Amino acid sequence: MYYKNIHWPLVLKFGIPAMAFSAIGAVYSDFFSPRIYSFVLGLFLVSTSVYFIFYSQNKIFSGQWLPYFGGALSGLLTGLLGSGGAIRSLALTVFSFINGAGFAGHSNF
Repeated sequence: MYYKNIHWPLVLKFGIPAMAFSAIGAVYSDFFSPRIYSFVLGLFLVSTSVYFIFYSQNKIFSGQWLPYFGGALSGLLTGLLGSGGAIRSLALTVFSFINGAGFAGHSNF
C-alpha cells in the first residue's frame, strides 16, 4: 500500500467512529432478527439509489460532521450485519469524501 497517498485526516474522522460503532453494533446485533436488518438495509440502499438517480445534481450531503456520521453509520451496520461494505462505499463515494483512492480500504483496520 502506498502510505503517502492515504488521506490521514479522513482516516481518523471516518475510521475511529467506524471502529467504535462497529463494537456497539456487535453488542446490539442479537436483539433483532437478521432478516429485519437485511430488509432495512436493502430499503435504505434502494431508496438512496433512486434518489441519486433522479436528483444527482443536489448536494444535500455536505458539512464538517459528515465523515463522522458516515463512519459511525458504516461501523454500526458493520457490527449489526457483519458486513458494511455497501454503506462504507456509499459514504466514501456518494458523499464525495474521496474518490476511493487513498483511503485505507476498510474502516476497521
